[in-house]
Amino acid sequence: MNESNQEKYVFLLEKGYIRRTDGGYLFNAVWLDSSDTLRKLNNAMPDLSKLYAPAIAKLYEGMLQLSMQNQPKQTITTWMGPVK
Repeated sequence: MNESNQEKYVFLLEKGYIRRTDGGYLFNAVWLDSSDTLRKLNNAMPDLSKLYAPAIAKLYEGMLQLSMQNQPKQTITTWMGPVK
């Protein structure tokens, strides 16, 4: 990689389009030929949102409690609504 392409490589790495290995870089993307193929792929994959929802809610509550420590006693509103 030369200096002029460094920003491009950083962008591709951050997006996960390429991966750095001991031997250099590997392409890490899939090209889908049609929206029908994408639909079939999405239908074949399980929806994990319900499975992970309790764990994510627990993490959110923990982070909320940490952020609320040492805050003044007043009504505080977050993007999810008032905090009790």
